[in-house]
Amino acid sequence: IGTLNGMTTYTDGSHHVGSVTLKSPPPVTFGVTHKNVNCFAGNDANIMVAALGGVGNYTVGYKKKEDADFTYQVFHDPTKHLIKGLTSEIYHVCLYDGNGCAMKNKKGQEEIKVIEIKQPVAAVSIKDNQAVDPRAFGYTDGWATATVVGGTPIDGSPYHVTWTDSSGTVLTSMSNTTNPFTTQLYSIGKGDYTL
Repeated sequence: IGTLNGMTTYTDGSHHVGSVTLKSPPPVTFGVTHKNVNCFAGNDANIMVAALGGVGNYTVGYKKKEDADFTYQVFHDPTKHLIKGLTSEIYHVCLYDGNGCAMKNKKGQEEIKVIEIKQPVAAVSIKDNQAVDPRAFGYTDGWATATVVGGTPIDGSPYHVTWTDSSGTVLTSMSNTTNPFTTQLYSIGKGDYTL
């Protein structure tokens, strides 16, 4: 890094001065984003790693917090890489360029990113289901309710539920309430119904 001045002497006594400029690659930097596990006890989480600087040809290392050794993957894209198939854990992530250089923190130490992958608190389950039979033969004034708990509601909104009859026909005579999420199928006659 900097300029080197040198003097060369030839046998004929002439002197020639030359200069050489040495350049350093820019510092290695990287950032991470992540996607949490969709379903309880699932393994569909991922960590996206984006890198800049250095000489390229990046390799990313990752491990669960309690593991001793990192697992390494070579980037398949020049500046980003997706680590897939992760479970709910705390992960440590490091990155090296093709020269083995790493991102440094303010103390000059290798930068290790810490990412917490989360999952739903519990698996989706149905509880407190109730059914009321029609009042008489041939009537369709029966109803069924169920409370859905666990999992992750879609886009932060209530769960997406579908009621079907024994032939697989999707039924639309239903209503949903929240806190807790309860779904009710109404105007039904004798039969078997699935949520």
